[in-house]
Amino acid sequence: MVYAVIDTNVFVSAYLTHNLASSTSKVVDLMFRGIIRPLYNEEINLYFFTHIWKKNPICFYLCFLCRF
Repeated sequence: MVYAVIDTNVFVSAYLTHNLASSTSKVVDLMFRGIIRPLYNEEINLYFFTHIWKKNPICFYLCFLCRF
């Protein structure tokens, strides 16, 4: 397992891209498969929850599940 600090922009870029071969999509895929374990600080967690997850959690989650 690899530990890595993942910036919020990686999540947003992976969510918006239509290219599954992009670097951001690969990083998120590796996270879902448990190969990369992301490390966060409270500011990133708060931003992710208040700006992305809270606005549309099911859509955000399902988009990732369907793509990988």
